[in-house]
Amino acid sequence: MDSLDKQAEKILQYLLEEYSEGDDISYNDIIPESDHDEQDHISESDHDTCSIPDDSDVDPDFVPGSNNTSDVEDSVDEEDISGQPTTKKQKTGVQDSNNTQQRNTVDDVIEEVVMGVGDIAQVCSPRSRNYLVGKDKKTLWKRTCNTIANVRTRSENIVKHLPGPVRNANQATTPLECFHLFVDNQIVQAITIHTNVYINKISVQYCRERDCKQTDPLEIKAFFGLLLYAGSIRSGHQNLRELWSKDGTGLEIFYGIMSFNRFIFLLKSIRFDNINDRGERRKFDKFAPFREVFKLFVNNCDTHYSLGEFVTIDEQLVPFRGRCSFRQYMKSKPAKYGLKVLTMTDAKTYYVKTMEVYLGKQPEGSPYEVSNRPSDVVLRLVKTIENSGRNITADNWFTSIPLVNQLLNKKLTYVGTVRKDKVEIPPVMTSKKREAYDTIFGFQEKITLLSYAPKQNRSVILVSSFHHDDHIDESTGIQRKPYVITFYNNTKSGVDIVDKKCGTYSTSRRSNRWPLVLFYRLLDIAGVNAQIIYLFNNPTKPILRRLFLKEIAIELVKPLAQSRCTIQTLPKNIRQSARIVAGLGQGSGVQGPVKANDGQKRKARCTICPRNKDIKVKTSCEMCKIPMCMSHMKTVCEGCLIQVNDESD
Repeated sequence: MDSLDKQAEKILQYLLEEYSEGDDISYNDIIPESDHDEQDHISESDHDTCSIPDDSDVDPDFVPGSNNTSDVEDSVDEEDISGQPTTKKQKTGVQDSNNTQQRNTVDDVIEEVVMGVGDIAQVCSPRSRNYLVGKDKKTLWKRTCNTIANVRTRSENIVKHLPGPVRNANQATTPLECFHLFVDNQIVQAITIHTNVYINKISVQYCRERDCKQTDPLEIKAFFGLLLYAGSIRSGHQNLRELWSKDGTGLEIFYGIMSFNRFIFLLKSIRFDNINDRGERRKFDKFAPFREVFKLFVNNCDTHYSLGEFVTIDEQLVPFRGRCSFRQYMKSKPAKYGLKVLTMTDAKTYYVKTMEVYLGKQPEGSPYEVSNRPSDVVLRLVKTIENSGRNITADNWFTSIPLVNQLLNKKLTYVGTVRKDKVEIPPVMTSKKREAYDTIFGFQEKITLLSYAPKQNRSVILVSSFHHDDHIDESTGIQRKPYVITFYNNTKSGVDIVDKKCGTYSTSRRSNRWPLVLFYRLLDIAGVNAQIIYLFNNPTKPILRRLFLKEIAIELVKPLAQSRCTIQTLPKNIRQSARIVAGLGQGSGVQGPVKANDGQKRKARCTICPRNKDIKVKTSCEMCKIPMCMSHMKTVCEGCLIQVNDESD
């Protein structure tokens, strides 16, 4: 480091001697007075773009003005060399030759030092006009790019995996199978167990046992199905009693599957962790009430899909105004208040790959304590796609130059907007005196920085390690937007579109419990991801999202509907509704009469005849096994019955 400082001083002295005759220049013109005593406090973690070169890069014994030659490569353009001022020292041809050789050597050394030590950039900047210097007076950007035509794809841009379903997701061909990839039996079983633990705890508050009976996976799946169906008809803010109305305005799928009181009971009782030891876990983890289910769900999302070459990272705000220590206020979001979920999605298909809930500062000594710096959040989200050659698009909350360099080391490129207060940005790029549609470029070896003025006296700054040229998108007409901006606009909206899809057909209902609010969002995301898997596996069977969610909901409630058909204590109209939902109604074909099972010794009352007739029979329907007298059945042979059922299928 000392040798580089001495080398810089020697270069400065040489320039002062060169320009002393005929040029009005001083040491203060080269290095501002405010920087004379400035020390370099920028660490490698804060600034990776200008690492200091080894002593081997510059000859420590080089003396400007001597005949020594440098081992550094010639990296200065001929135009830069020819642009040097002619001094009165060049008297003879021999002197001119010596000075030319000397000047080339000095410029070569300046070029090498400039690429490593930012302060020296001020030496050549006033003369060559080939560099822009950041506000930190250390970061250097070339004005012109070094693009070479017909070069092969850069190693960091080579995607090694095809996008689409992977592992057992390739065999999921129905909407329900695709949905179960994300809300699988492990999640259902965990929720069932934790809910029953809570029901046992509160059962002492109920007089009748049937009002607080335990649940099972079959009922939990049906509960999810009703939530999805309500979301598919966009009734998230509709009064629940209207869905169970018996005056003809209600829906059979709701009162045929479970009673209104049972649905409300499950809505209040559903839990996602063990309530008995939650207090101990919350001492070290704010996210304890939901961590188990959330971790299982995110792992399922990550396991069953391979992202494409373009990825979007952004934040969702799940609306919530209840009590929560990590609730956030974001004035730019429609909901204003809610839970911030940092999300990584596919920029083209909008598949949600991974998520992380912003929790703020965890309790002291927590094993779940993580850094909430935007750059650290990005590095955690991209952990599963490192060394894959993908590109990441994000907004200015995440973007920093050191982050771009860190991602390059992981063979990932980055495109994003940059806040104007970043110290690596040259002041000229943040200047307010700009003409409309003007663009200023700055280039480093693997990073491109640009400032574009969409309007007069306004500018937006972007950084890209995916682009390495100054190409303008001609399709933008007189606006002359750089291709970097066009690319950013095309890939920035992945998370926003997922947020919009979840909001359009949302399962969410009003609640003051933040774990339940987050679970609603997981159900919505499961619907989005399931449809993407389905469309990949069934490219010739496109389906609307609304109909896709309805089909999932119906398949989830069918098993419970079939079991309710056989409960004789249920009212006749409820059983009839359950039969219709289960597919055992009028659309199921002709039902043939058969004798009751040999084990059934007692007669049963016909379910269709009025009770006052009190007709008891031993015959029942072959399809639904419901006792029924011969006046309500038709006798059909097996051949005709098979033929009718085939036609109905």
